[in-house]
Amino acid sequence: PGPDDEVSQGEPVEITVVGHQFYWEFIYENGYSTKGSGVMRVPANREVELRVTSADVFHNFGVPELRVKSDSIPGQTTTAWFVAPEAKNYSAACYELCGQQHSYMDATVVAMEQDEYQEWYANTSSNTTPMETPTEAGHGGGGESHA
Repeated sequence: PGPDDEVSQGEPVEITVVGHQFYWEFIYENGYSTKGSGVMRVPANREVELRVTSADVFHNFGVPELRVKSDSIPGQTTTAWFVAPEAKNYSAACYELCGQQHSYMDATVVAMEQDEYQEWYANTSSNTTPMETPTEAGHGGGGESHA
């Protein structure tokens, strides 16, 4: 594993969140993108810093249970942070009316134990595509329509 294949346990995890009509894309520090999968994986009990933007119209990324919400604006980046207190799934959604399929713009934040997250992250790279599907994490929306 190279230096980008491991995430330091002390440093915050940085994830870029990109709103698209009508799905969320999550881009990790090593360039890995979950484009269209609807799943953001994070380590539990560790700070996660989000850099939120949009590829098209105004969106708003929010995870109520984690008390995080941030505007997703074309051409701008807003920041937010959270700590998932336990390893489990959290529901995310768009909180800005963004078009006809706005209600399908949901995602799942999968908080994992640190060692499981490290293993998952080490197996990602900018050249791979997401191995999970939205339904794997117990969620059935978003990502299917890229119109």
